[in-house]
Amino acid sequence: MKKLFILLTMMAAILGSCGGDSDLNKVYSFVGDSLIARWDLSYFFPACLTRNDGVSGSGVQYLESLGGKYAGGRVVVLSGTNDLGLVPSGDEQAYAERFVEAVANLGAGRVIVISIPPRSKNWCHNELDDNTRIRIMNASIAKECGTRPGFTYVDVFDLLLRDGYLNGEYTHDGLHMSEQGYEIITKKIKDIL
Repeated sequence: MKKLFILLTMMAAILGSCGGDSDLNKVYSFVGDSLIARWDLSYFFPACLTRNDGVSGSGVQYLESLGGKYAGGRVVVLSGTNDLGLVPSGDEQAYAERFVEAVANLGAGRVIVISIPPRSKNWCHNELDDNTRIRIMNASIAKECGTRPGFTYVDVFDLLLRDGYLNGEYTHDGLHMSEQGYEIITKKIKDIL
């Protein structure tokens, strides 16, 4: 009996790190592009029930295609880097409105939106530095998220930055996160969960 009590106490402590007793049977669905698809959720969130719905190369159209799929659920969204080249300079606010509307249409009761991470210098292609545009897009997305109940915006952009670009320690190719990059993002998400 004592061993069972100890086991149950340990399980409650582990599972409690994902939001408390009322969340024990809740799944956190991670939705987005390759930054989600490559995130080893079972490694970084071992005490949480997670689902990885990341699709490499996807963007806002993918989010729009999932309308209603997460009704009443909990989602963590990281997407947008693939849309950067498709959004004309000056249209960042319109993009943010479309993006947040797509996220809202997922139907989740609890939404965590992670900022678009910076890029390394070799991934910046446009006249206006891509990281400057990402910063503008992130500010617009954060503003739109602030108007939605149940939305939490998590800004990781500056945490991943070094000398104006994605810190080389946090990436293996200049765009996708290394284990150290995911550790930075995971810590911010765990603070909220």
